[in-house]
Amino acid sequence: MGKHLSVTPTDCFIDEPITVTVKQLHPFEIVELYTEMRDNFGGYWSAHVMVQADVNGTVDLSKAMPILGSYSTPDAMGLFWSMKRDRFKDNGVRTPLKPLKTFVTLRRNGAVEEIVTVTRHLLQPSLIREDVRENGIVGVFYHHGDKRPRPTLIVLGGSEGGLWEGQAALLAAKGFNAFSLAYFGMKGLPSQLVNIPLEYFQNALEWLAHRSNVDTNRIGLVGTSKGGELALLLASLEPKIKAVAAYVPSSVVHMGLGEADNGQAPSSWSLKGKPLPFAFNKEKSKKLTNMIMDQRNAGQMISYREWYRVHAEAASEDAFIPVEKINGAVLVISGGDDHLWPSALFGEQVIERLRRSQFKHSFKHCRYPKAGHAIGYPGMPTTDSTKFVYGSYDLKAGGTSEDNYRAQADAWRKTVAFFKEKL
Repeated sequence: MGKHLSVTPTDCFIDEPITVTVKQLHPFEIVELYTEMRDNFGGYWSAHVMVQADVNGTVDLSKAMPILGSYSTPDAMGLFWSMKRDRFKDNGVRTPLKPLKTFVTLRRNGAVEEIVTVTRHLLQPSLIREDVRENGIVGVFYHHGDKRPRPTLIVLGGSEGGLWEGQAALLAAKGFNAFSLAYFGMKGLPSQLVNIPLEYFQNALEWLAHRSNVDTNRIGLVGTSKGGELALLLASLEPKIKAVAAYVPSSVVHMGLGEADNGQAPSSWSLKGKPLPFAFNKEKSKKLTNMIMDQRNAGQMISYREWYRVHAEAASEDAFIPVEKINGAVLVISGGDDHLWPSALFGEQVIERLRRSQFKHSFKHCRYPKAGHAIGYPGMPTTDSTKFVYGSYDLKAGGTSEDNYRAQADAWRKTVAFFKEKL
């Protein structure tokens, strides 16, 4: 630490809170603080804030009201979540789990006085990362290298496909085994999210059952978006699942993202060779498609919330996920301003279904009214979380940078506590 600038801790996991204080200033002195970071994909990020010391010559960012800067209310983590990407330099190297270094700079009277480096980790060095390519399964298994059977979490991503290694690595650092499981969009797997066979996930559970360091009585699922829909669906089918956390999920099976072989709208999932029934409003389908095209042609960010809501309204009973069959605790996390789909509405439908069935396990819905779809683990900047780039156009994800950060931080704490209690 420097003479004036204190950042604590300077070496931590990315989901841990950080305090930034400046001491031994002149009473009511105005200073500037900056953060700079390069991510693991070629992006350069920065934020700044101008604040005034108190009567004792101290600045505490959790209390100091910004005069100018990247965020507008007192916030200990403001200089981290409010960073914006200044530029992008793609060198073709992808190191998603490499520690992130953030430089915190104190400026007084326009001159740099002190710089503190903060190193934040996604991966605990002692964890073993094991690539899994067996029996058609594609995933990465994080475990602790001992033979002690541990509770194990299967981590499912959403419609972007591939692996969610960051979330899995962070969960493993909390003492779990974590299995990041891909189900489309990688070599050896379907290229589209269309009629994904649920037997694939049963095979993954069987693979875990043969691991001596997996406690098969303590297996949980965590899924996000389409992965949240999938997590609830799998848990309703597999009594081995004893806890499920569904981030911004659906309450019904929705259509797949692509086309079936016959050119018709497909289901997302299949079982025993048959596509699962899914929500579809045939009468309004053309109107809904035209609504999306009108947004696109007008150069607007595309909101799919109404599209999914109207299709879900027409869902038959067999398209609803039978969450009452889940053999364990349920945690649902949603954003009230979600524009990818109405996850808060879907979350309430899940909870209502559990209530009606007099569900014997615990269940809870954490709804963040001002947050959007981008609720995941905290620590990265959220200034780009209100939209998703999809090809040549932008999808509206909803929320604000600040509200999405706060939802991420709170939901993550509750998720970790949920699995520690229920598994």
